[in-house]
Amino acid sequence: MANVPMTDAVFSQPASSAEYNKVTANVRDLDTRAKNLEAVTTNSTTGNTALGNRISTVETKANTVDTRTTDTTSGNAALNTRLGTVETNIGTRGSNGTVYAEITAVKSQVLAFAKPTTASDTALYGDVISSHTRAECWWGEAIGNGFLTVQATRSPKTFTATDLRFCVPTAAGGTGTFDLKLYTGTALTNLTERAAISGPGLVTTAGVKHQAINLAISEGDYIAIAILCTGFNPSPKFSSTATSSGAQLLIADGSAYSVFKSGQAAPIPSTINTLDAGWTRANQQFWFALA
Repeated sequence: MANVPMTDAVFSQPASSAEYNKVTANVRDLDTRAKNLEAVTTNSTTGNTALGNRISTVETKANTVDTRTTDTTSGNAALNTRLGTVETNIGTRGSNGTVYAEITAVKSQVLAFAKPTTASDTALYGDVISSHTRAECWWGEAIGNGFLTVQATRSPKTFTATDLRFCVPTAAGGTGTFDLKLYTGTALTNLTERAAISGPGLVTTAGVKHQAINLAISEGDYIAIAILCTGFNPSPKFSSTATSSGAQLLIADGSAYSVFKSGQAAPIPSTINTLDAGWTRANQQFWFALA
């Protein structure tokens, strides 16, 4: 039998069973939803009472925070007062407050004690680095004809050298040749030529000799000069530490900064290894400086 469409109910007229059942189902659904909503509001964890308790807890903690911020000992105002005291004791930068005054005093004392009691060769003569101080090299040691003599040191700073200095306290006699080479390297075993000068006029008059150079020096570099004289009578003397028997044991301990070879002729080698067994270790060190 074909389905017959159900007509809507008419007010004050009897309803069909289908319409009644539909209304009843709707009522039951609303009743179920109302019970579910009631269950949510009365749940011990998420219901209205539980939420009320949690709100009360938040209010209590908020009141506690408010109390802490207004506490006379630990509240904001009290902390601000204590911070002001700290700021007063420390002082602001440049105000010479208590702490900064102490720092200034310490710095002044350190600077005062750190300064040397005697002027350096840099202050007196402009020597930037040197093999020894000038005052230590009051001795004049002759470098005989054919004795290739090497003096080395290390640079404690980085700079560009423009002047090589050495001293001839006693001039050479007669006619001869004079050659000098300047070396640098990362070790005494690999000294490499950087500059060369020559001319007997440099040693036939006494005095401190100045030779213009242009050489970049790095902190820690090994620096050396090699000197060779031939044909002079007497040979020129060069400023050095005093000669002392056995001094080579002290000044060559583990390294060889002052060495020589006899029977040598020009040209001076372009590379030098002062630790080579062919060198004899000297009993004194010669003075030279870079500025």
